[in-house]
Amino acid sequence: MACGNREKRVRCGTVEESNAREPDFIDQLPEECLVLIFRFLPLIRDRCSCAAVSKKWLHVQARMRRSDWRSEQDEACSPSKEISRCLDMEEANDTRLAAMAIGIPYQGVLTELAISASLPSLPFSSRGDQMTDYGLSIISQVCLNLRSLTLWNCTKVGNKGIASLANCCTSLEKFSLSNSPSITDDGLLLIAKGCPDLSSLILNSCWSIGNRSLDAFAKHSNKLKLFILERCPVVKDSAIISMLTNLQELRMLKIRSMEIRDAVLEAVGRHAKQVRTLYLEKVWGITEEGYHWIGFNENLQSLSLNCCIGLTDKSFRRTADRNMYLGLKKIAIKNCRSLTDDGLVELTRSAKSLKSITLEKLDRITSSGLVEALSNCSRTLKELSLLKCNLIQSDAHPLPRHFPLFKAVTLNQCHGVGDGFLVRMGWACKKVEEIRLVCMDSITDSGILGFLYQLGSRTNITKLDLSGCRLVTDRSLRAIAQRCQELEELDLSGCRISDQGVECLASEGPSWLQALSLAGCAEITDKSLEALQTLCVSLESLNVTRCPGISQEAISSFKEVCFFCDVRG
Repeated sequence: MACGNREKRVRCGTVEESNAREPDFIDQLPEECLVLIFRFLPLIRDRCSCAAVSKKWLHVQARMRRSDWRSEQDEACSPSKEISRCLDMEEANDTRLAAMAIGIPYQGVLTELAISASLPSLPFSSRGDQMTDYGLSIISQVCLNLRSLTLWNCTKVGNKGIASLANCCTSLEKFSLSNSPSITDDGLLLIAKGCPDLSSLILNSCWSIGNRSLDAFAKHSNKLKLFILERCPVVKDSAIISMLTNLQELRMLKIRSMEIRDAVLEAVGRHAKQVRTLYLEKVWGITEEGYHWIGFNENLQSLSLNCCIGLTDKSFRRTADRNMYLGLKKIAIKNCRSLTDDGLVELTRSAKSLKSITLEKLDRITSSGLVEALSNCSRTLKELSLLKCNLIQSDAHPLPRHFPLFKAVTLNQCHGVGDGFLVRMGWACKKVEEIRLVCMDSITDSGILGFLYQLGSRTNITKLDLSGCRLVTDRSLRAIAQRCQELEELDLSGCRISDQGVECLASEGPSWLQALSLAGCAEITDKSLEALQTLCVSLESLNVTRCPGISQEAISSFKEVCFFCDVRG
C-alpha cells in the first residue's frame, strides 16, 4: 500500500515536472497573431477577461482600434452618455490607462480626464508603474472625443505622448499642465496647431516651456478664453503680450508667482480690451506706473490683486483727461501692505459700477477711509468682505444713509470692527440677506441686537453665520428667532448658547430652517435636541460636534424622528 502511494506521488511529480517543462505556445505567439485572435471576441466582457490574463494581453488589446474588432454587437449598444474620470496617485499609471482604454468605450464617451500622479519624494509612493508617453498615447487613440485633460506631476510624460494627444484628440477644449518637466515647447506647439477649439489653457510649474509655444497659441488658438500662467520662469513678457494682443476671445488672465514688467499691464490696459477678468498674485517686477495701466481697460469687470509688489496708492490715481475702471464691478485686494486709504478712495471714485469689494490683510486702511470708499459706490454695491483687516476707530464714522442693492456682508477676524460699525450697517443696508461674522471677538449681543433693530421687525436675512463669536449669547439668539423668519442657514458654532436659546429658536424661530450648526456650544444638552425635533419637517443638516452635554442616545433618538436630517455629532 505504501509502495503504491509512493509510485502515485512519483507519477504526479513526473506529470507536474513535464507540465512545467511544456512551452507556453500562446504566450510565444507574435502580437500580430494575438490581434487576429482577439478580433473575433464577440463581447466586451470577453475582451476584459482576456485583458486580465496578463499585461501582454492587456496592452495588445489596448493598442487595438474599434475598427479592428470583427463583432458589431457592441456598436449598437455602445452608450453615448458623456463621462469623466479622475486618476490619482498610484492609479496614474500606464496599466490603469490601458485597462481604461479597453473598457471605457462601452461605458460611455470619455470627455473629461484628470490625472494627478504622486511625486517621487512622497514616502508612501513606490513609483513602480508610472504614467508615460505610452499610456497617454493609448488613451488618446481610444478617446477621440476628449475635451478636457489635466496632467499633474506626470514627470515621465514627454513630447511623444503630447504629439499623440494633438493628433487624435483634435476636439480638446481644456488643457491643464502642471509640473511636467519632460514636456517642452515642441510638444505644446503640436497642441496649439492640432487643437483649434482650445478655450482654456493652464500652465503651472512648467520649467521647460518658453516663448515659442505661447507664440504658437497666440497664432492658432483663436477660441482661447482662459489663460493661467504660474511659475513658468522661461516665459518672458513678449510671449504674454503676444497672446494679449492676438487672442480676441481671451476673457480671463491669471498670472501667479512670475516676474513680469510694466509692458504686460500696459498691453492689458491699451490693447487687450477683450479681457474681462484679471488675477495677479505674487508677481514682481512691476512698478506703480505699470499697475496704473490696468485702469485704462474700460471693459475689465473683475480685478484681483494679491501680494503684488510695487502696488501703491498712485497706482489708482485718476487721469484728468480719461475715465478709469469704467466697467469694473468686482475688486479684491489682498496682502498689499503699501495700500492706504488714499488708494482705496481713488479706486472707488473711478469705479462707479462696483458691486463687490473684498479686502484682506490691509493693515494701513482705516475706518474713515473704508467709509469714504463705501460712500463712493453706495448706489451699486452688493457685497462687502473684510478679512483680517484691523480697522482703527471703526465706530467713529457714519456710513451713507442708504445702500439700495446691498445683499451680503462678511467680517472675518476684523478685531477693530465693533458693535457700532455693525449697527450702522443695519441702518444703511435694509435689504441685506447674507451675514457672516466669523471669529469676531469684538462683536457682542449689543451689536447683534442693534443691527437687527435697525433692519426692522421682519428682515430678509436667509443666511447668518456667527461662528467663533464667543460673546454672542441667548439674547442674540432670541432676537434672531423673532426677527429672522426667512432664515434658512444658521451657524452658531462656538457661541455661548444654552438650551434656553435653542428652545426659543425652535418655538419662535423660522419654520423652514434647513441648516443649523451648534458645534462647540458647550452649554447645550440633550434638551436642545428634544426641542429641535419640532423643526424636523425642514431641517436637513445639524452639526452638534464638540458638544459635551449631548449624548449619543439623544442623537440616536433625534435621528429616529428626523430620519432625513444629516446629523453630525
